[in-house]
This record gives sequence, structure tokens and C-alpha cells, in this order.
Amino acid sequence: MKKIILIVFILSCNQKIDIKRQLISIGEVEMTMVWIPNGSFNMGSDDSMALDNEKPVHKITLDGFWMSETPVTNVQFAVFINESDLSERSIASVTAIPLLSSADRL
Repeated sequence: MKKIILIVFILSCNQKIDIKRQLISIGEVEMTMVWIPNGSFNMGSDDSMALDNEKPVHKITLDGFWMSETPVTNVQFAVFINESDLSERSIASVTAIPLLSSADRL
């Protein structure tokens, strides 16, 4: 029985997953974005230790969206802010971040 489960697991690992990727450029910085398809999941908790804002368990449905394949660095975020109009909007706690020279990043 264990051998059958292992064979099924190995065969299922060989299936190719179609992951949509897109390279975007912001200034001189390039980032790879990955498409996260739409879907639903249960969010929250009914545990007695859960906070009030975590209750009750409820179904969440999200539209698909693009997400960076890797964590966004401070430099990448600074380029995004400086290249967009976010620095000119009155959004709480969002301000333009000066770009560091390559010597400052070392």
C-alpha cells in the first residue's frame, strides 16, 4: 500500500503547472510578476483564543491579481513610488523615498 501511494505521489509531481509570468520594468529596475488566479478560501477562526476581528470563519472570494515573484526590495519600492504619481497624492504615510546610489546599497 505504501508503494502505491509513493508512486501516485511521484507521478503527480511530474505534472507541469502552467504559471503565467510577466517581466515589468519600472525605471531601470525589472521585476517578474506571477499571476495569482481567482479563487475562494475560508478565512477566520472559531477558536476560543481567536480575537474578535478573526471571528467567525467566513468564505472569501478574490479576483485574480499579479504579485511579485520575489519580495519587493526597498530600492524597487522607491523606484515605484518615484516613477508613479503616488508621491503627489495625499495618502497617509506614503511619501517619496529618495533612491540610493549603488555605493549606498553596499
